[in-house]
Amino acid sequence: MKKRIFSILISLCMMLAFFPIAVSAEEPVANIDITITGFELGKTPADCKITSITSMIPGVDYSLEDVTESCWRVIDGESERNMKADEVFTVDTTYKFLFYIPWKDKQTETTITINGKPASYVFFNDLIGIDIRHSFEQLKLPTITINGPDEICSKQDYEFTVTVPEGVTIVNSSYGNMYIGSSLPLTPNEDGTLSGVVNKSSYATMFTDNKFDVTISGTMEGISTGISANKSVTIQNKHIFVDGVCGCGEVQKYTVQYDGGANYGLAVDFKIHNKDLTLRGETFTREGYVQRCWEDENGTEYDFGEIYSTNAEITLYPVWDQIVTMRVPFTIQVKKGGDADPGKATFELQIIGANASEEEYADVTISATVTTDGVDSYDGFMTLTGPSEQLWDMLCEGAFVQQVNGGEDGWTYDDTVWGLLIESAALAEDFEPECGVLILPTIYEETDDGRYYDLDWTAQRVRRMSFTNTYTKFANSPDTGDTSNMTLWFVLLVVSAAGAVGTVVYSKRRRLNRAK
Repeated sequence: MKKRIFSILISLCMMLAFFPIAVSAEEPVANIDITITGFELGKTPADCKITSITSMIPGVDYSLEDVTESCWRVIDGESERNMKADEVFTVDTTYKFLFYIPWKDKQTETTITINGKPASYVFFNDLIGIDIRHSFEQLKLPTITINGPDEICSKQDYEFTVTVPEGVTIVNSSYGNMYIGSSLPLTPNEDGTLSGVVNKSSYATMFTDNKFDVTISGTMEGISTGISANKSVTIQNKHIFVDGVCGCGEVQKYTVQYDGGANYGLAVDFKIHNKDLTLRGETFTREGYVQRCWEDENGTEYDFGEIYSTNAEITLYPVWDQIVTMRVPFTIQVKKGGDADPGKATFELQIIGANASEEEYADVTISATVTTDGVDSYDGFMTLTGPSEQLWDMLCEGAFVQQVNGGEDGWTYDDTVWGLLIESAALAEDFEPECGVLILPTIYEETDDGRYYDLDWTAQRVRRMSFTNTYTKFANSPDTGDTSNMTLWFVLLVVSAAGAVGTVVYSKRRRLNRAK
């Protein structure tokens, strides 16, 4: 039994001698690295060479002389074919390079790389058949770029530039379609960029096919196939504006149309791109109305003479304001202050101001006169005529009426100031004015700058304005040398004038809601 165990141990030792135990240190990878040049887009198998073979198998060397046979093949699905020596490598094709070298170390597991890419291989007795497959789907030919618009106005020359990749030489440039074709010279600009021009005079020869192509062709060293670019251009029988300017030089214009409707006609202006246009003033006439301003289809209003700066077409419509007449009644009471009877006299009322600017009621006309003949009461009307909008602006916060002091000899004028307020703007309660205008007394404030008026909201409304004028002359004045009466008249005249000069409109504003 002991002899048998000893025999087994001796056998194990002999086996270990042939199969050494692995150690932690990594052994170098056995590899054959092969370098091939000329495998490039546009080149041929004849341009390809194996330039080096490097062996990293311990104790085994390879050299270029070891290559016994090689060939290039095209892979097409499941089939393949040998390439001709002058056949060009192209895009989107898969190629196989196959060659043979001696199998010098059959016992060492070896990897093979070609240009750094893993290769597959097959053993044939004493030869290794090696192949690598590769395609150019990621490698593209350099691109020539034609820089120019895709469509042009028929009145402009077609101008373009060409961007040429480094290493590419332009050999041909042309333009044409099925009706016409011609070479097209390219001219280098100051920066070296090539430019060309297709003259607009040639467009007429293109007949109904309003298109042409610009074609640029070039070559590149090492690439036997041509490099070309093509651009299709459409000719338009209209201006093509870019930033307001067409290539033919025409500046873009925008139609500004004033549409008065079927009864009042149409007017047109043109706004030039990036230049302001002054809109028209009152353009149309309509009986019983006045044109107040313009408005667009969205209801946006534009004043007469407003600056229109938008680069866009627009249609404007007149905004009409009805001409309205309002009649406010008044009474002039004539009294006698002396012994002389007053004869015929004409008295006039005026608007001395309003709680609105004069520009807001500039088109309102006012008429208010009455002629008297002796002591009596005389009725009249102050007639206010104008656009309804302006009448509202004048009366919605109060306007103020006073007699015109005519300075007639012998007359003392009533300097009462009345306030007018349009009916819908007043808190009229149960008071119903006869004329659409409320008549109110006024209050005033004395300042260093004069007398300021405002409506007396606490006072009783009245139905008509009233003024009392007194004729103060005496028919038979004895000449006693007493000048006291003259002094009295002078004082009265000064007081009356001071009252007129010192009258201004109260500036307080009482804006009330207007029901439109």
